[in-house]
Amino acid sequence: MQITLIVALIISIAVAVFAIQNSASVVVSVLFWNIETSLVILVLGSALAGALVSALLASVRWVRLSKELRASRRRIRELETGGTTEPLPPASNDPR
Repeated sequence: MQITLIVALIISIAVAVFAIQNSASVVVSVLFWNIETSLVILVLGSALAGALVSALLASVRWVRLSKELRASRRRIRELETGGTTEPLPPASNDPR
């Protein structure tokens, strides 16, 4: 966990240094619009958008895994108390 935080901090510093060193004005064309902005804002905005997409994908996986964990704990509790005798659900083949 700490190594992930350190790597993220190093990447963030590298992106910030890169953005500050490249502060020229650029024109960005998106469909019908031409937007003139600083390269710093463009680089930092792109990095932020990438981080948000990564966080969104990670949160979807986290929610799915937490649901599976809750269901497994409930099933373990039922088996420990001698509850139902229904068969166990099939194991997930998800390699992640």
